[in-house]
Amino acid sequence: SVDGITEAGRIIFKARSEGRHVYIIGDYDADGITATAILSRLFKFLHIVHTTIIPKRLTDGYGVSECHVGEVRDSLIITVDNGISAGDVLDRAVVERNNMVVVIDHHLPGEGVPSKADVIINPHLVPSTSGFNDYCGAGLAYKLAGHMLSGVTVPVMLANNLLILAAIGTIADSMPLIEDNRSLVM
Repeated sequence: SVDGITEAGRIIFKARSEGRHVYIIGDYDADGITATAILSRLFKFLHIVHTTIIPKRLTDGYGVSECHVGEVRDSLIITVDNGISAGDVLDRAVVERNNMVVVIDHHLPGEGVPSKADVIINPHLVPSTSGFNDYCGAGLAYKLAGHMLSGVTVPVMLANNLLILAAIGTIADSMPLIEDNRSLVM
């Protein structure tokens, strides 16, 4: 399994029980949009109140910035297909505005990894115990959805839609079609 999935699910359910609003901050490419859609559909099914945010490429640039989270308080911020290099912004959101933060990102961590995030799901930061580390953001979001829906009767249409979105994100992000990625796409 991918490290952090279980803890992320626990944090999301905790935020729901505390009545926290959830903000999903995606990316503007196909992977980020499909990953955001997976989480949005999952949360709608689980009755988790949420807002999706997709940065505008020309005005917002890449990733999470203060313009996305500067006014967010007492909420849960989930980044998907970004966030691994937004440490300053996300750490301030935790320390200064009492937010919980979950980072779901497959990009290589460099400078600026969030130190105050509640959990980071990134196979490059903490390699998967399954030995497979080539997920894209949509693949990681799909793995999280699968965990959160385990033991729940899921409508066939929702299950199919989540899988289709993960497949599109995986192909569009040019991920290697091996192991788990192959099973997502085939």
